[in-house]
Amino acid sequence: MPDNAPCYRASAFMATPALALPLAIVAGCASPFDAPPAAELRTSITETVRRELGEAGRNPPPPAVLSRDTRSLEFSEARLEELNQMGGPGAYEAIPLDPGIDLLGQQASAVDVTLEDAI
Repeated sequence: MPDNAPCYRASAFMATPALALPLAIVAGCASPFDAPPAAELRTSITETVRRELGEAGRNPPPPAVLSRDTRSLEFSEARLEELNQMGGPGAYEAIPLDPGIDLLGQQASAVDVTLEDAI
């Protein structure tokens, strides 16, 4: 390249930052990592829930009513007695309470406390 030829490369490098600055200003400081506003996030969640629930969201099933009555289980009296012996309150009466060692390394003791004393 002759010495008197115009130098286009230098001017191209100088023009690049000059174009980049206005583009950055026009684009703003938005980032894909910025949190969306609360209203936009709420709308997005609502739309997602509606889409995922589909038909089930429009016709929810009635709430289930649970019964605590043991007669609804249709167990015989012998079966209920067996279950109470295995895991009912009476199942643990014959087993002595061994609280073990407390946090100070001494033998822990059990104390009976009524609800009135606890309050």
